[in-house]
Amino acid sequence: MPCMIQASAEAKARRADSFRTRRPGELLELKEGDLVEFYRKPLSKDLSGWRGPAEVINLTSIKDGIIHVKWQGRVLAVRVQDARRALLFHTFLTGITGPIKVLKAGVESQIGEPLRAGWIRQGSIWAPCRANVDCAEVLAAGLYVAACCMHLEGVVGFRYGTCVNTLPAVAFDDTLILWWSNNQISEWFPCFTPGDRAISVSRITGDANASMIQFLMVSATEVKSLRQVVSDIPHVGGIHERTTNAQHE
Repeated sequence: MPCMIQASAEAKARRADSFRTRRPGELLELKEGDLVEFYRKPLSKDLSGWRGPAEVINLTSIKDGIIHVKWQGRVLAVRVQDARRALLFHTFLTGITGPIKVLKAGVESQIGEPLRAGWIRQGSIWAPCRANVDCAEVLAAGLYVAACCMHLEGVVGFRYGTCVNTLPAVAFDDTLILWWSNNQISEWFPCFTPGDRAISVSRITGDANASMIQFLMVSATEVKSLRQVVSDIPHVGGIHERTTNAQHE
């Protein structure tokens, strides 16, 4: 009988958890500037509904179960129960292997002037960066890390290097800078910043010798137009396997 009572109590607890409609915002212990992921119903059952990372910009309504985040240039109201702390931090702590290792080596070997890989929008035309050929492995690794590890959407290129002083302005509203010191990528830091202004890297990192990569993000419409041009390149603009026919888009 005691076993039956315990089993019944546990079943009731599980049902209560499943029907809980609001999770106290205080449990997330959020502050402005934190990174979160938020849930939206996916268009297909094969896709994840979690989006992000997004930057928390306003917590004044958290007691009402709402937080405001900035994601891909837009400010969104997100229910607390649809938000979770960004899981991207775990990625770099589970071992420096595969694409992360390739990306780390490429960033740390580019000393002084930053190198840019990916594609540049010139009017209605997408032009490849010069580094795409010589640094093809770094490009592939960077796109993979952005899409599959960081869960970023809209990344069509990035700038990277070590001991970089300044990043000139580029025509991107949203960028994410990651940096680390002393070759310790597992101890990295993020910073969302607009791309359309010059950036003093040392002011952000506090370390003139830091290694950094700046992911450059565009809208879903622009991603779609680029994929029609480079359909054989995986993970352009998000998780996306290569296709042999652009019409598959």
